[in-house]
Amino acid sequence: MYIVPFLGVSLLVGILCSYAVGTRLPSQVSITRTQSFDAPNHIIWSTVTSVEDYPLWKPGVASVTVLSSGDNGMVTKWRETMADGSDVTYEVTENTPKTLFELRSVSDNDTQSGIWMYQLNQNNNNTVITLKRFVYLRQPLRRFIYRWIDADNTDADRQLSNLRPYVVQLIRDNQDMLGITLPRK
Repeated sequence: MYIVPFLGVSLLVGILCSYAVGTRLPSQVSITRTQSFDAPNHIIWSTVTSVEDYPLWKPGVASVTVLSSGDNGMVTKWRETMADGSDVTYEVTENTPKTLFELRSVSDNDTQSGIWMYQLNQNNNNTVITLKRFVYLRQPLRRFIYRWIDADNTDADRQLSNLRPYVVQLIRDNQDMLGITLPRK
């Protein structure tokens, strides 16, 4: 009989403590991850900048709606609808071909905002991608979750781990289609 109220009070105390800790954590967080891909730069660049294909490899993205494109046809603003029904709108803030692709979230979402940077460097036959995420977390409970619960498996880690098999499959598909084999180092 006393177990239900005890669990309810314990849960409330846990949430309040998490909120209190969250108020002490920084609201601005940055994460940097680097990974090398055994693929030419143009394939990685094409994958990262082809936002219409994000549902094929980007974790949690169910669909993409293009909102605007530049004169060159490249998408400059889009909305990603997530599997849970939420959405995030992004716009390109910097685009240096085959080197830097920078996005800013511009959603009306009041819980967080941020910047994603995809920086590519060619190293022999490999492409090294550095993925940086700068995020501003407004809610203390979100800061607590981001720091203590989701710290080891970030969005950047999930993106890079999903990107690898997608790129490998792209290379295989291109080889099969053209009947060629890319030179190995």
